[in-house]
Amino acid sequence: MDNGNGATPRQAERWLSTETETSSPPRRLGERLRDLWLTIWRGRPEERYAKRTLRRMASGKLRDTLGLEVRDEAATRAKAERWLAQMIELGLRPDHLCIEYGCGSLWCAEPFIRYLAPSRFVGLDVTDGFYALGRQRLGALLEQKKVQLDVISRNSLREAAVLRPDFVFSHRVLHHVPLRGLARYMRNICSLLDDRTILVIEHMPRPLRGQSIKAPRYEVAHLQPHLPSGWVCERRPFGFVITRRGAAEA
Repeated sequence: MDNGNGATPRQAERWLSTETETSSPPRRLGERLRDLWLTIWRGRPEERYAKRTLRRMASGKLRDTLGLEVRDEAATRAKAERWLAQMIELGLRPDHLCIEYGCGSLWCAEPFIRYLAPSRFVGLDVTDGFYALGRQRLGALLEQKKVQLDVISRNSLREAAVLRPDFVFSHRVLHHVPLRGLARYMRNICSLLDDRTILVIEHMPRPLRGQSIKAPRYEVAHLQPHLPSGWVCERRPFGFVITRRGAAEA
């Protein structure tokens, strides 16, 4: 029998075993100590990524979803519209409060901002250098829709969580997160959850140089141990849908 993510019972049993081992206190402590050591030595991976990307953008290199201009604007806009359609299919409504974790230059956010009622969209990212470019593109729209943008920090996460979001999503972020940064990424994004929140994390195969496709880095077994008790992760073609167990029936 398929368990919803394409796994056989034997695979699912191995994953549950992995989850139990990974979520054990000694294992978690060891991972945090290793993460701390690497962070002291090399810096946080998200900060290294932001600096590297801003430097490349300053040199004139176009990105897929960051900057005033992108490599293929028509394709980027089409993907953003499809992502919005996916969220609507999952239940997003104009009156819902929606938070994007890793909002970048607001290319993905733009159709959400147009769809949602004023004061219903919050964008967070590791640096204001990314969304400042979105402000330049969408200034009047952001004012009209009373969009909130902020740098990810303990305070901004706490303030956003108080809003009790209906939806939290993270688009084109997880594939940039190395294993040593996964626990922090999940802690941050899970700190935003309310009992009724639907968390959606995009994680699709990425094309490599040439024609080959790189398989997704993470599966359910990697994310589930980092979820709060009572929350479940389901694999979908576009990534992961995370909900509180029983919330759909409540």
